[in-house]
Amino acid sequence: MQTRKSEAERTKLTTLLASCDADDRRREPRYVPVLERAYLGWWEGESFRTELGKLANISSGGAALEVAAETGAVESVWLCVIGPQRMDWVAARLLGRQGTVARMVFAEQFPYELFKSVVWGFPAQETGPIAVLDAEAGNKTSSCAEPV
Repeated sequence: MQTRKSEAERTKLTTLLASCDADDRRREPRYVPVLERAYLGWWEGESFRTELGKLANISSGGAALEVAAETGAVESVWLCVIGPQRMDWVAARLLGRQGTVARMVFAEQFPYELFKSVVWGFPAQETGPIAVLDAEAGNKTSSCAEPV
């Protein structure tokens, strides 16, 4: 049995669809994160380089990170968000850069418990100490281990 939508429901749906950007190529919506600090990591030969950046936006499928360091021609990168709990590195493919913003798509869906922490500030399962940046001393330490 098919039910008819009320005029208000049809108007609401029409307004919602009209607000969608037809040129948006993303499968998932991007969110402005509560937790903004994150490391971008990549391999240069035998060395794993990391650079602190600021998350511009994130979805379960990708992210944009403001980071000053140039990664060169590297395509495979890792992202580790700094939060109240230890967060694992998430593998990604670098799509490109627009100025200092590195755009990436995750190799697998971003873990949902971590996603909730990053976007809404919900506590994820505690797995270790917070990664910290001692800006005054210029030392950075992180609970993010090098990905294999």
